[in-house]
Amino acid sequence: MKRLLSLLPAVGFLLCANLLCGCQPTEKGGKSEVHYRYATLAPDSVLRISGVESSKTKVAVDAEVYRGLMEMLGIADRCVDLSQNMQPDIERLATQQPDMLLLSDYDGLDKRRYAELNIPLILCRDFMEPSALARAEWMRYFGRLWGVSDRADSLFEEVEQRYLQETIAPTDNSCQPAVLLDLIYSGMWYQPSPKSSMGRLISDAGGRIPFADEGRSGSLALSPERVLMEAGEADVWIIRHSGRENLTLDALRQLHPIYGQLKTMRKSGTGRVYACNTALTPYYQETPLRPDLLIGDVRRMIRGEEEEKLHYFYRVK
Repeated sequence: MKRLLSLLPAVGFLLCANLLCGCQPTEKGGKSEVHYRYATLAPDSVLRISGVESSKTKVAVDAEVYRGLMEMLGIADRCVDLSQNMQPDIERLATQQPDMLLLSDYDGLDKRRYAELNIPLILCRDFMEPSALARAEWMRYFGRLWGVSDRADSLFEEVEQRYLQETIAPTDNSCQPAVLLDLIYSGMWYQPSPKSSMGRLISDAGGRIPFADEGRSGSLALSPERVLMEAGEADVWIIRHSGRENLTLDALRQLHPIYGQLKTMRKSGTGRVYACNTALTPYYQETPLRPDLLIGDVRRMIRGEEEEKLHYFYRVK
């Protein structure tokens, strides 16, 4: 895994941390191995510059995933949670005076708004990682930043070991069950590319993305008609949705006429349709740093086995 932490001076006091990571499996003697490579500037350098003692840092975060990690590492009492707002509350930041502010560095983030607060700003791009394990390993960086590196290293070791245990050895792609994801949104049906983090996780779990000819990474914005044509015969349909109630097959048929034409919906109740209600489960808060739990669910859904052990998903009936 490759790491780069760059500190960039800006207006006021601005620290920008960009970590670029990659986890590349290779074949050696018929056995799959994972090799990691590191190039990093120690997070302690950030703390020395800002005058912060890592074991006492009070951290403001704008994403639930960072708050969740602090809970996993047993330092939730040091978290200033700003994740409920689209933009962190400037007044609350000024009042709370955290030692550092962690922000997800999405396009359009106005960094200058926070410069006048004189709070060290760490911009995080973990969401751009090409693999689930690469993103999860960010916990090791955060652990060093917060003075709990041993706990973070131990947690990542557990996550990595469990993830690799759930990984299915590569086989003939044509024999792998095809997996369709999610629902139509604003006239488009977004699907993961095989090179995306989710696409790779599905492949690791023994599944196949129907759009394997797409060379792009990330999410593919496709028309519902194209998805029906190229992935309508998918063996498994995995849906992430948010609502007060869980989905039913009848409710899905009423949502859009295309849904009823899918292979998984034509099989008279025997089709494999699964869903996660993100309003009722901590899916987005946990899975970025606990891909071991997600790949376990995906593997069970692809195989149609041990459904009672699903962590985030349920069988749609």
